[in-house]
Amino acid sequence: MPWLAVKRLTLFESENHALIFNENVTAAHVVLADVIRKQIDAQRDLLPEMYRRSWRLTRLVAVYLVGQILRVDPALNIILDDPKKALRDRVDLEARLALPVKVAAATLQQRRDSAVRDNKADEFNVDFKRQSELYALRDRARDNFLLT
Repeated sequence: MPWLAVKRLTLFESENHALIFNENVTAAHVVLADVIRKQIDAQRDLLPEMYRRSWRLTRLVAVYLVGQILRVDPALNIILDDPKKALRDRVDLEARLALPVKVAAATLQQRRDSAVRDNKADEFNVDFKRQSELYALRDRARDNFLLT
Protein backbone atom coordinates (compact mmCIF):
# COMPACT_ATOMS: atom_id res chain seq x y z
CA MET A 1 0.00 0.00 0.00
CA PRO A 2 2.48 2.65 -1.14
CA TRP A 3 -0.22 5.30 -0.97
CA LEU A 4 -0.09 4.80 2.80
CA ALA A 5 3.66 4.28 3.07
CA VAL A 6 4.36 7.77 1.75
CA LYS A 7 2.34 9.12 4.67
CA ARG A 8 4.49 7.64 7.40
CA LEU A 9 2.29 8.56 10.35
CA THR A 10 -0.75 7.12 8.59
CA LEU A 11 0.88 3.69 8.78
CA PHE A 12 0.43 3.70 12.53
CA GLU A 13 -3.22 4.73 12.63
CA SER A 14 -5.29 1.88 14.00
CA GLU A 15 -7.24 1.07 10.85
CA ASN A 16 -4.06 0.90 8.73
CA HIS A 17 -1.67 -0.62 11.24
CA ALA A 18 -3.49 -3.94 11.37
CA LEU A 19 -3.50 -4.18 7.57
CA ILE A 20 0.25 -3.80 7.32
CA PHE A 21 1.70 -5.04 10.59
CA ASN A 22 0.00 -8.28 11.51
CA GLU A 23 0.79 -11.88 12.35
CA ASN A 24 0.77 -12.82 8.65
CA VAL A 25 3.74 -10.55 7.94
CA THR A 26 6.89 -12.42 8.90
CA ALA A 27 10.57 -11.54 8.89
CA ALA A 28 10.85 -13.45 5.62
CA HIS A 29 8.34 -11.06 4.04
CA VAL A 30 10.45 -8.10 5.12
CA VAL A 31 13.64 -9.71 3.79
CA LEU A 32 11.89 -10.53 0.52
CA ALA A 33 10.80 -6.90 0.16
CA ASP A 34 14.42 -5.89 0.72
CA VAL A 35 15.65 -8.33 -1.95
CA ILE A 36 13.12 -6.86 -4.40
CA ARG A 37 14.29 -3.35 -3.44
CA LYS A 38 17.89 -4.32 -4.14
CA GLN A 39 16.89 -5.74 -7.53
CA ILE A 40 15.14 -2.46 -8.36
CA ASP A 41 18.23 -0.53 -7.25
CA ALA A 42 20.39 -2.70 -9.51
CA GLN A 43 18.14 -1.87 -12.48
CA ARG A 44 17.72 1.82 -11.62
CA ASP A 45 18.90 2.89 -15.08
CA LEU A 46 15.83 1.23 -16.64
CA LEU A 47 13.54 3.72 -14.92
CA PRO A 48 12.81 7.16 -16.35
CA GLU A 49 15.53 9.64 -15.46
CA MET A 50 12.95 12.13 -14.25
CA TYR A 51 11.53 9.57 -11.82
CA ARG A 52 14.99 8.76 -10.47
CA ARG A 53 15.15 12.29 -9.06
CA SER A 54 12.62 11.16 -6.42
CA TRP A 55 14.23 7.80 -6.00
CA ARG A 56 12.70 6.70 -2.69
CA LEU A 57 9.18 7.32 -3.97
CA THR A 58 9.84 5.76 -7.37
CA ARG A 59 11.56 2.75 -5.82
CA LEU A 60 8.60 2.23 -3.49
CA VAL A 61 6.22 2.24 -6.46
CA ALA A 62 8.48 -0.12 -8.43
CA VAL A 63 8.64 -2.58 -5.51
CA TYR A 64 4.84 -2.42 -5.29
CA LEU A 65 4.54 -3.15 -9.02
CA VAL A 66 6.88 -6.13 -8.76
CA GLY A 67 4.75 -7.51 -5.94
CA GLN A 68 1.62 -7.05 -8.00
CA ILE A 69 3.23 -8.79 -10.98
CA LEU A 70 4.19 -11.74 -8.76
CA ARG A 71 0.54 -12.10 -7.78
CA VAL A 72 -0.69 -12.76 -11.35
CA ASP A 73 1.62 -15.67 -12.12
CA PRO A 74 1.03 -18.85 -10.10
CA ALA A 75 4.68 -19.89 -10.41
CA LEU A 76 5.83 -16.51 -9.08
CA ASN A 77 3.07 -16.13 -6.50
CA ILE A 78 4.72 -19.02 -4.66
CA ILE A 79 7.46 -16.53 -3.74
CA LEU A 80 4.89 -14.45 -1.86
CA ASP A 81 3.11 -17.45 -0.38
CA ASP A 82 6.31 -18.87 1.10
CA PRO A 83 9.03 -16.21 1.12
CA LYS A 84 11.12 -18.17 3.62
CA LYS A 85 11.44 -21.01 1.13
CA ALA A 86 12.12 -18.63 -1.77
CA LEU A 87 14.88 -16.92 0.19
CA ARG A 88 16.79 -20.18 0.66
CA ASP A 89 18.13 -19.93 -2.90
CA ARG A 90 18.95 -16.28 -3.51
CA VAL A 91 20.42 -16.89 -6.96
CA ASP A 92 17.22 -18.57 -8.13
CA LEU A 93 15.07 -15.91 -6.46
CA GLU A 94 16.97 -13.08 -8.10
CA ALA A 95 16.71 -14.81 -11.48
CA ARG A 96 12.95 -15.22 -11.02
CA LEU A 97 12.61 -11.54 -10.08
CA ALA A 98 14.53 -10.28 -13.12
CA LEU A 99 11.58 -10.21 -15.53
CA PRO A 100 9.08 -8.70 -13.06
CA VAL A 101 11.60 -5.95 -12.25
CA LYS A 102 12.08 -5.20 -15.95
CA VAL A 103 8.34 -5.16 -16.56
CA ALA A 104 7.79 -2.80 -13.63
CA ALA A 105 10.48 -0.48 -14.99
CA ALA A 106 9.04 -0.68 -18.51
CA THR A 107 5.59 0.15 -17.16
CA LEU A 108 6.91 3.29 -15.51
CA GLN A 109 8.78 4.16 -18.71
CA GLN A 110 5.52 3.75 -20.66
CA ARG A 111 3.86 6.17 -18.27
CA ARG A 112 6.62 8.71 -18.79
CA ASP A 113 6.65 8.25 -22.58
CA SER A 114 2.88 8.75 -22.68
CA ALA A 115 3.16 12.05 -20.82
CA VAL A 116 5.89 13.25 -23.17
CA ARG A 117 4.00 12.10 -26.27
CA ASP A 118 0.79 13.79 -25.13
CA ASN A 119 2.70 16.90 -24.06
CA LYS A 120 1.29 16.59 -20.53
CA ALA A 121 2.91 17.57 -17.29
CA ASP A 122 4.10 14.44 -15.53
CA GLU A 123 3.22 15.02 -11.90
CA PHE A 124 4.47 11.64 -10.79
CA ASN A 125 5.45 13.00 -7.34
CA VAL A 126 1.75 13.62 -6.71
CA ASP A 127 0.30 10.76 -8.76
CA PHE A 128 2.46 8.07 -7.12
CA LYS A 129 0.79 8.94 -3.81
CA ARG A 130 -2.72 8.32 -5.17
CA GLN A 131 -4.31 4.95 -4.74
CA SER A 132 -6.25 5.23 -8.01
CA GLU A 133 -3.09 6.01 -9.98
CA LEU A 134 -1.23 3.12 -8.39
CA TYR A 135 -4.10 0.77 -9.18
CA ALA A 136 -3.94 1.89 -12.82
CA LEU A 137 -0.18 1.30 -12.88
CA ARG A 138 -0.72 -2.09 -11.22
CA ASP A 139 -3.19 -3.09 -13.92
CA ARG A 140 -0.87 -1.93 -16.69
CA ALA A 141 2.12 -3.74 -15.16
CA ARG A 142 0.12 -6.95 -14.84
CA ASP A 143 -1.08 -6.68 -18.43
CA ASN A 144 2.46 -5.99 -19.64
CA PHE A 145 3.74 -9.03 -17.76
CA LEU A 146 1.05 -11.29 -19.16
CA LEU A 147 2.08 -10.20 -22.66
CA THR A 148 5.66 -11.43 -22.14
